Amino acid sequence: MEQDAPTYAIPSLIGENQSCLDIIGQAVNQTLLNTGVMYVFFDNGQGLSLQEAGKMVSNILIGEKSLLTDYTYQSDMDQQTYNSVKLSRPDEETGHTQVFEARDSQSIERQGLLQLHQSVDSAAGDAQILAQAQATLSYYNRPMKTFKVSALGVVGLRAGQMAYMQVANVPELSGGGFVLLEKVTHTFENDLHTMEFETLTL
Repeated sequence: MEQDAPTYAIPSLIGENQSCLDIIGQAVNQTLLNTGVMYVFFDNGQGLSLQEAGKMVSNILIGEKSLLTDYTYQSDMDQQTYNSVKLSRPDEETGHTQVFEARDSQSIERQGLLQLHQSVDSAAGDAQILAQAQATLSYYNRPMKTFKVSALGVVGLRAGQMAYMQVANVPELSGGGFVLLEKVTHTFENDLHTMEFETLTL
């Protein structure tokens, strides 16, 4: 297995009745929330690979004058946006549950309460849980932005890579910037190669 070893050590992670892929996904997500670094787990054709997304950069420019044929862009505060994060830790000795919270009071006043509630392992320490709550809040306390693109195909472009895009009517990309490709679908038909892809939050 080829890998970029993350420097963050997850305090504990227990997965019961879950597939190995789901557990790996949880570990990748925990690393992202606690470090801000995205890792991609994928099959590179020769075996399984874990790589930092920032090292999987395509040299292709996609924009209104380069490959792009159509796109849809939406910014939404209702989907996967949270201004309050509560993490619950069970206390096996007392039978009670301790709750740790990080919140953005100003956002709650503007948008109302958008709360994410999750459980954490009983072995996690107070400082670790508070840091995780704050990191999770920082990640989710923003509008959910969806960007779907249709373009002429680029052989080898795949999910997990970063591509440079410039689209005048998309605020985050009007001057150009990198996006992380979450899903890429290639179509070959009558000598024409096209692709559609979706990006993670910009």
